[in-house]
Amino acid sequence: MFAAMAAVSGVAASATPVRRGDGGYPPPSPVPSPKPASQCSTGPVQCCDQFTSTANPSVTSILGLLGLINIILGPVLSAGNGCSGVISGSCQSTALCCGNVYQSGTVNVGISCVPVILGL
Repeated sequence: MFAAMAAVSGVAASATPVRRGDGGYPPPSPVPSPKPASQCSTGPVQCCDQFTSTANPSVTSILGLLGLINIILGPVLSAGNGCSGVISGSCQSTALCCGNVYQSGTVNVGISCVPVILGL
């Protein structure tokens, strides 16, 4: 009986998904190479908790709350979640240059984002 339970447990463990830092929703491929922050011409560089995609349910929820259903229904784009402006030239998370940043109080998301290198 224990051998049967061990075999079943082994199958269950191997079928368990591995949690990824991006929640399983990486930015769409190919991810552009980071560019110097000085080349961000769409607005201030954002410091985002997560570099992901618009397919990520947490981003989709935020966009829905902000009434941006056209982005939810559109093509999958790169997104930054939990974004705020870079302070004193440093970012403890991911520095991104985003084409559009939507903010409503503490709800902040960037769309069409590219990683940037601060200080260049």
